[in-house]
Amino acid sequence: SYFKERPWIDRVELFITESEVASPISHMPIKDEPYRVIEQQEEGATYLFFNSSREAFSSEEARAYIWHNILPEQFVLNPYYEQPAYGWLTSSMKVQVETPQLIKPDLKEPIIIGYQQIREGVNHLPQAEKLQEILAEHNIEADLECINFQQPTAERFKKVDLFVGGMAILRNLNLSFYNYYTTYGKDLISTMNAQD
Repeated sequence: SYFKERPWIDRVELFITESEVASPISHMPIKDEPYRVIEQQEEGATYLFFNSSREAFSSEEARAYIWHNILPEQFVLNPYYEQPAYGWLTSSMKVQVETPQLIKPDLKEPIIIGYQQIREGVNHLPQAEKLQEILAEHNIEADLECINFQQPTAERFKKVDLFVGGMAILRNLNLSFYNYYTTYGKDLISTMNAQD
């Protein structure tokens, strides 16, 4: 194979252009530059998980208050390549859900929002900060804690009240869920009360 041995340079070509663009590929259109859009929708979702074994969200009413006061549209941080999610798939449609009588939880201290980190610099901190901001609008204080998925996480999940994570979904939806719930997901599910 060419790259198993010392690679040789066959030819060098230099292209000198008037453009200030350093790379021919960009995630966003560049003003006054010709471009062609190539779009591919990656299936995946950011999700919010309530730790119902912690006092803050042990009651269904407390979880309902938070759930019904958060809109999927609020988590679209970059409209150019994100869209609101109403289910696990981008094709999921928005459905009207009857809002129950909401009772604001009486929280005595700040809640803890855990957020997923796959590797250094790749995490859900922006989404956790957005959630913290939304909760602050309802006078609910929250602290943030990084949950590094490269380290054992079962005990760390038990110390957070809410968890913001993400999941890439492959072509086979069932296989994606099986893979997730037999790895990271099982630690999250272990924090749930049996009736949840």
